[in-house]
Parts: sequence; C-alpha cells; structure tokens
Amino acid sequence: MTDEPGAHIFDRETLRARLRDYNVVVYQIASSLVQSGVLALAAIVLIDILYAQRDVQILLLLWLAAFVFAVLAFERQLYLPLATPRGGVSDVWSLMLMGLAQFVSFACLSPRANGVAPWELWYFAYTASTIMGAVTIWQAARFVTIEDYSPELKPVGESFAAWLRHDLKELVIVVSVSLFLCVVVALQLLPAATLEWLTVAVALVSIFGSAWLVRRDGQRFWALYTSVYPAPAAKAPSSGDAGS
Repeated sequence: MTDEPGAHIFDRETLRARLRDYNVVVYQIASSLVQSGVLALAAIVLIDILYAQRDVQILLLLWLAAFVFAVLAFERQLYLPLATPRGGVSDVWSLMLMGLAQFVSFACLSPRANGVAPWELWYFAYTASTIMGAVTIWQAARFVTIEDYSPELKPVGESFAAWLRHDLKELVIVVSVSLFLCVVVALQLLPAATLEWLTVAVALVSIFGSAWLVRRDGQRFWALYTSVYPAPAAKAPSSGDAGS
C-alpha cells in the first residue's frame, strides 16, 4: 500500500513564485505561437511568389526583408523578458498587433487571382510592424528600474536599460522614415518605374539592417549570459606545446 501524497497548500510563497515567472512564461508562449504562424504564412507566400507572373524579383526581396525582420522581432521577444524585472499580461497586446502586421506584410506579397500581388501595401504593413516594435521596446523600458536589481547585477540592469533606450531611438528614426515612404506611396508621387527602384533599395537596406541587428542582439544576449555564467577560461598551453 503506497502512501497518498499530502495535500498541497496554495500559500503566499506559491503564489509569489508563480507571479514571478508569469510574465516571462506568458510572453514567450505568446511570442512562439504568433511567430510560428507568421513563419508558416511566409513559407506559403514564398511558394506563391515563385509562381507569380510578374514582379518576382521585387516580391522576393520584400519577402526576404519581411522574413529577416520577423527573425529580429522573435529574437528580441525571447530575450526582452529575461532581464526585465517587472511586467504583466498587458505586454502581450503589442506582441499580438505586431504579429498581425507581420501577417499582412507577407500576405500582400501573394499574387491575387489576376497574377499580380499588391506589394505596395508592404510599406504600410512594415511601418505598422516597426511601430508595434517601438511600443514593445517602450513597454520593456518603462518597467526597467535599477533599484529592482541586486547590487551585483546593477551593472547588468544599467546595460540593459541603455540597450533599450538606444533601440527605441533607432526605431523612432525607422518609423519616421517609414511613415514618409507611406505618404509617398499613398499619394502616388513617384512613377511606377521609380517606385520599383526605390522599393529595391528599401528592401536591401531593411535586409542588411535587420541582419546586422540580429547579430548585435546575439552579442547582447551573450553579454547577459556571461554576466551570470562566466565564460570558461582559455585552456593554458601544455609544456610540450610550449617547447615545440
């Protein structure tokens, strides 16, 4: 006969432990679900583009720009809650709206029944994505309080707060330029050929810029990781190696 497990008491410490990790768990689950849907749609749209009747090169460039931006957004959504001491379920709404904008940025690249894709809408979807990205960074920044960090981790908190301020300034510039381009596209101020060349340039800047930010954020995560788990020291050369 086995002993029955004792009744678990849902006490203050249990509730505190759950609330402590609630923001990180909910945020990362929502991020994974949203980005999984975005990447699934990206794969479907890529197949549609390969069978498009026109504008294949432009569509591929815009698709790649949207894809690299999605990777950047997913990377930031994964590491933002790790060093943000405070937060709540309200942080998820900006994440969901960004996912919706990313859906549109891929969906507008899929050719319609006439074989033509309304790729001009990509400007508006991309702008909406960057706006919600700025809101996400702003929400994280307003919850970063240096007093929440222990004395040994205050340098980490200061570095993280500086990263968020820098990212927010970058996104404000990107949003401003994107809004200007949306006005140009909406008012049809450029001839079709000029707009196509401008779109190629914008897509290339977005691709390389987002790829560089992905690399930089990876370095930031490594700095955050090594602040808690120091990197192993390089192995000293043996006496035999030194004599050779």
